[in-house]
Amino acid sequence: MPALTLRGKFGLLLAAFVVAMGAVTVLNFATSRRVGADVELVESRAYPQLTNAIRAQARFAEMARLIEDAAVTGEPSLLERAGQARPTFASFVDVLLADAGPSSRPTVLRVRSDFIRYYADATGLATYLLSEADLDSEMAGEIEQRGQGVFALRQSIEADLDSLVAHYEQQMTSALGEAAARVRRQSKQALAISVAASIGLLLLLLYVGRRITRPIRALVALTGDVGQGDFDRPMDIPSLGTDEVAVLASSFERMMRELRTTTVSRSFLDSIIASMGDSLIVTGPDGAIETVNQATCAMLGYDAPELVGASMRDVAPDADTALFGGSGSDGSPAEVRALETAYRSASGQTVPVSLSSSPIRRGAGTTQGVVCVAQDITERRNLERMKDEFIATLSHELRTPLTAVVSTLDMLAMGILGEMSDKARELIEVGRRNGERLVALIDDVLDLSRIESGTLTDDVRRHELTEIVAEAVEANQAYAGQFGVTLTVAGGAHRAIVSVDRGRFIQVLSNLLSNAAKYSHDGGRVRVIVARHDSRARVSVVDEGAGIPADALDRVFDRFFRVDSSTTRERGGVGLGLSISKAIVERLGGAIGLNSQLGHGTTFWVDLPAHDDPDDSPEPRG
Repeated sequence: MPALTLRGKFGLLLAAFVVAMGAVTVLNFATSRRVGADVELVESRAYPQLTNAIRAQARFAEMARLIEDAAVTGEPSLLERAGQARPTFASFVDVLLADAGPSSRPTVLRVRSDFIRYYADATGLATYLLSEADLDSEMAGEIEQRGQGVFALRQSIEADLDSLVAHYEQQMTSALGEAAARVRRQSKQALAISVAASIGLLLLLLYVGRRITRPIRALVALTGDVGQGDFDRPMDIPSLGTDEVAVLASSFERMMRELRTTTVSRSFLDSIIASMGDSLIVTGPDGAIETVNQATCAMLGYDAPELVGASMRDVAPDADTALFGGSGSDGSPAEVRALETAYRSASGQTVPVSLSSSPIRRGAGTTQGVVCVAQDITERRNLERMKDEFIATLSHELRTPLTAVVSTLDMLAMGILGEMSDKARELIEVGRRNGERLVALIDDVLDLSRIESGTLTDDVRRHELTEIVAEAVEANQAYAGQFGVTLTVAGGAHRAIVSVDRGRFIQVLSNLLSNAAKYSHDGGRVRVIVARHDSRARVSVVDEGAGIPADALDRVFDRFFRVDSSTTRERGGVGLGLSISKAIVERLGGAIGLNSQLGHGTTFWVDLPAHDDPDDSPEPRG
């Protein structure tokens, strides 16, 4: 199989991401359709059956009451009203019989036959009582015997109707429980696929990044040696394939080979440089451009004479410090540097490039100039932007139906469909908690996407730091209580005004407090300390947990990093909270860090610029 180009490698990454997210989308879509079908089945069958049973129960109770009232009060109109209600009850029973299954059909038939007997006996007895003014003892005994028979039939009918209502309630509860179980299973599968895909993509990205940067670094180092006249150095570029870097390395190797066998002339050197596919600019020690290749002219829209003699600062204004702000004796860079910056074209537009620069030195280290090799990364930037937009759109499309599922489970838990068994409530609660965890994860992914794309909005105002800390502690006290941990605040006497987005900074503190609570021992305490040192304010979150290993301290704020321990796996999380917190704090001009030692707990701290003026008007963001 031939090696991939850089475009192919990034295309492979995007394809892998699309496939993984497509699988999750299909799985969620299938789950939604199945749940919809289950709910539709409940609405079209179980719910109407339950409704008819309840209505029949109510109508029978009404008729029985009317007949009994007529017999007691002697009011014939009550018998007429009972007769008017009889067809309605009979229609309810007919509907129940039409929809009855094998288990409920005998009960419905018994209700219908018992009702016919009951209505005839009850109305007959009531009519007899209405027509007889005086009753002797013999007639009273007969009436009592008939009344007992009527009462027995009524009890039998009521018991059967109660049985039907309970049967249909159980059917509907069972159907909803099965739907909830399917949602949980599918949600777990989707989460597993997402996590596996994220890990796989991360590993693939690390592998591809290493394959790309190692040859570039080696090539830049080789460029510096050749610039000093060392044409005998072996061409040692690792992992050469057929991508753009390999093409550039191959061109450079040909140039070295020719320089070793021929007299180096400017015209010959120009022809070699012209064959390069990437932009090459050579400057003097003062930053004036001395040589450019055709690829540079094509990229920027200049003719070569227009660039020669111009300042490199005009072409790459954002890279001025990196190119000419080094520690060399004349101000030029003292080492090979690689960065992503932007060139300015003839039309004034910016062209994003991956720039590698190296100083040219001769003799006793005298700097002769700088060699700049640049690749146009416009397409790569577009792919990254499309990826960010795709992630944001997909996360939003997942969040909307998932929020609806959580809301539905909340309504079920509140008993919107009637009483449920303890097992059903437990299953619904598990589904609701898992749904809320997925919504929180999607919110983290959306925040991360907005931070990376620069679309995260802030409402930065001046606030009293101790008030924000108190609010965050109060909001997380119940969560900490789940782990038997108590949150306390110290240092409230230190007045510190800070410029923050209140909601975002509470999000940062909540991440730190929830982590401290999760990894503290049962019965432990988490202390939040507020202090001010001159123009800086510091919030410290101190826990009494197991601490963090020394080899993991430098990676705590990396995305998706989690300390590998049984507690971490048991208490969940995907490793985004601290990464998001770091980005938010740095946007506010602050710093975040930690101190930890195994067995002695961990202290996370946040430093922010402090003010004396409490003015809370919005502050501009640069």
